[in-house]
Amino acid sequence: MTTTSNHLAQLRIKHLMLLQMIDTHRSLRKVGEAMHLTQPAITAMLNDLEQAFEVSLVARDRQGAMLTPAGIATKARLAALLNELHAARDANIASASGHYLRIGVLPAAMIDLIPEVIALIKQRGVDLVLKFTESTVEHAMEALYNNELDCVIGRVDAKSLSQLPYREFSFEKLLATGLKLACSPDNEFGKRPSITLDDLVPQNWALLSIDSQTRNTFDQAFIQNGLVPPTPVVESLSFFSNLHLVSVSDFLTIAPATAVARFEKLKMIRQIAFEWPISPSPLLLITRNEKNSIDSLARFRTMLKACAAHL
Repeated sequence: MTTTSNHLAQLRIKHLMLLQMIDTHRSLRKVGEAMHLTQPAITAMLNDLEQAFEVSLVARDRQGAMLTPAGIATKARLAALLNELHAARDANIASASGHYLRIGVLPAAMIDLIPEVIALIKQRGVDLVLKFTESTVEHAMEALYNNELDCVIGRVDAKSLSQLPYREFSFEKLLATGLKLACSPDNEFGKRPSITLDDLVPQNWALLSIDSQTRNTFDQAFIQNGLVPPTPVVESLSFFSNLHLVSVSDFLTIAPATAVARFEKLKMIRQIAFEWPISPSPLLLITRNEKNSIDSLARFRTMLKACAAHL
């Protein structure tokens, strides 16, 4: 075993917390107080880390202590490792077999895909506990990178990945999701037999936030046809909220086709006869490369893809 390996083997969980504590308190003395250790003990722990990683992690002067660029990068990786340790603990608390997954999911996947998967898990009697967190793509991807999630079901584009090392992720296509326009059942606009993008510009709109893929797909359709996208009267974080709002107003909205079909079946809205000219990215299963061998994830992937195949 090399000297570096020896130093790594001697690290303990409290070492993994040290850089985050230093970044928070900016003083080894204050870190010692927070961790109930003496300052010499904190200094010794820092030396252990720097010997293990063979780099200076903290710069110290009269003003206190600050992470070096290497320290900032190392802190992020150690935080991800701590999150994975917490996940291992939570898995064994949630399930006697340890089969537990933390899943980030876009609302679009919760309409049909996730209910189908849960029904299949129950039907097959699979021992698998799932914790779903609805989120935006950006937040979900950051949580996945930090090991706060085990996988993400969502859409991504270059913008979503611009701040992340995308080569550390695996992407598997699940299913395409089209978009449809909706209005209230008694909205006269929705009864028109023929509608153009020009007709849509002056309407009152309830739309998702500007950073969502659905909104980007909406705006791009107008821009690519030489039109200025409509400014929404209402902007929200949920297409479910927009569909409810549209059902009792003269607003129009755009939402996943499956959601529009479901609300129309409930006679809450009317689907507008207009084919949206641009399709959003498909729903993907996104994982970190090193997690693909986890048995719980492999089980979930198999059932997820089986359900997606017939939707």
